[in-house]
Amino acid sequence: MQSTGLTTQVVLRGLFAIIEAYLIYWPLVYFIARKYFKFTPEWAVPLASGISICGVSAAIATGGAIKARPMIPVIVSSLVVIFAVVELIILPFAAQAWLYREPMVAGAWMGLAVKTDGAAAASGAMVDALIRSKALSALGVKWQEGWMLMATTTVKVFIDIFIAIWAFILAIIWSWKIDRREGEQVNAGEIWLRLPKFVLGYAGLFVLVILLGVALKGTPGIKLLNAGIGQAGIKPIYLIQIGGLRMA
Repeated sequence: MQSTGLTTQVVLRGLFAIIEAYLIYWPLVYFIARKYFKFTPEWAVPLASGISICGVSAAIATGGAIKARPMIPVIVSSLVVIFAVVELIILPFAAQAWLYREPMVAGAWMGLAVKTDGAAAASGAMVDALIRSKALSALGVKWQEGWMLMATTTVKVFIDIFIAIWAFILAIIWSWKIDRREGEQVNAGEIWLRLPKFVLGYAGLFVLVILLGVALKGTPGIKLLNAGIGQAGIKPIYLIQIGGLRMA
């Protein structure tokens, strides 16, 4: 029962992160960039994606979807990486100071706020160590190791998966509304050309992991998978399976 409740919490935080990143933060950043900073859509779209979604991947994917000049997503991506370093230095310590009573919230915050997957995972690991130490000394509570890191990576994975969908939506809007000339016919091939193919890997990998978890559930394959992870120098923490969450 406890493992199922934890899995539900993590998945819900991932779903809420999708709503926040794509339906709240993205339109807000795009609006501010257009209205107050007078950016063109070619700049505003990659900027909104880089700030509100995933960072580098989102800026490149959505920049390609609207046919922005290649230099624009590159410039935005460079700024995102620099900003991610600043976030990595500041946000974990802010979470330790204010969210040591809410470890899952702190972990989810790192996944949503820190851009680029690597920096987000690193911040999740930092938060996991910092908050467990603070909670033990201030509250006498020993939080389970790995919970916050798991929340961070889960939120980031959920956000990454929907980059493909968001790029597809923007490709449709720009093909049919923004870039379409009067009398011009837009076909599905144009949308396919605009869609960066690498983002399909996010969704494909997610489906593959789910299928793998279902196929290996309750089999010795789980032990082999954990052994392989251990040989790679990564400490197995949790394995999310359909129907619950188990210690790896």
